[in-house]
Amino acid sequence: MNTGLHDNPKDRLDAFLDGTLGGDDRREMQARIAGDPALRREAELQTRIDASLRRCGKAPDVERLLRKGAGLSKPIRSRSGLLQRIGRMAAMILIGVTVVLAVVWFAVPSGRQTNVPAYEVLGLEGSYRQLVGAGFTPDWRCETDEEFAETYRSRLGQALILGQLPADVEALGLSYSPALSYNTIALLARVDGQPVVVFADLAQSAEGIAAAFSDPAVHVFQRSVGGLVLYEVTQKDQPAILGAMIVPEGLPGCETDH
Repeated sequence: MNTGLHDNPKDRLDAFLDGTLGGDDRREMQARIAGDPALRREAELQTRIDASLRRCGKAPDVERLLRKGAGLSKPIRSRSGLLQRIGRMAAMILIGVTVVLAVVWFAVPSGRQTNVPAYEVLGLEGSYRQLVGAGFTPDWRCETDEEFAETYRSRLGQALILGQLPADVEALGLSYSPALSYNTIALLARVDGQPVVVFADLAQSAEGIAAAFSDPAVHVFQRSVGGLVLYEVTQKDQPAILGAMIVPEGLPGCETDH
């Protein structure tokens, strides 16, 4: 697949994060990010910006505003990719202003320099404890099966949906958490009131990741779905959610890459 973005790494990274880069191009970009620390930090930064924008609430209807400003009567092609890019551009401008102010502050004698931590994979235990310790609040909640499936498809290249759950399971929402890689998607849920996380990522991202926890009361259950690996981290003796994570059939707009 030729996206025409080979000569512009920034556009290529944007396309990758927006889910518009597929097939061999997507796999090539994943390998490039994994082997380039600077590019990996940039991808992590943009991922955190996207997650922060979701936490701020529902994005404005950019499509409606643009139609109003241009006097158009028909919809234009914006959708989620454009929404994310507009939000990301605004956030990057804000970050740029903050960096300039920080440089000025650090230049004066009373300024104190702080080290910004580089991106790192936290592992299953580290991510689980971070999510629980931060209040166990998801970054966002999908309203439809299509939205849920598209989140996994655009992030990991394969759509997933959440099927019928047991009565004692409450699905809270999704978050980005670097358990296996910066791409890892975490499904937050409660089972009998206890926090449970299902981490999903590409199978190759699980290489070298420890599944065992230092706390014997926390159990990890694993399942492969297509090219993805899922880990359910729970205090229960049996998984309650893994079996409900399935590949959708015939769901509009959620076709997987082949």
